[in-house]
Amino acid sequence: MAVREFAVGEALALFAEFYENVGNSAAHVVDQVAELRSEDGVVVRTSREERQSTKGKGGNSYSFATRLPLEGLEPGVYVLHVESKSRANENHVASRDILLTLK
Repeated sequence: MAVREFAVGEALALFAEFYENVGNSAAHVVDQVAELRSEDGVVVRTSREERQSTKGKGGNSYSFATRLPLEGLEPGVYVLHVESKSRANENHVASRDILLTLK
């Protein structure tokens, strides 16, 4: 797990790529979310996007770029949760949690 430190007032910028092996599935929507959660699990910042997959064989890739402002937050420990979830199959979920500290 990566640990990062940021100053209150900065903005957290992120870029992620997700890959999905869709087989012969029909076109569908993929939900992407980035949540900044306080140490006790409360979501304090959120960014969401929907992506449309392509129909057919093979796989799809989805990029997700966003910024989460850090101003107005209290110094402390936070978790950045990034997730991509297919609406075609609820088991197709990829996520990552990254611990960070605001000073």
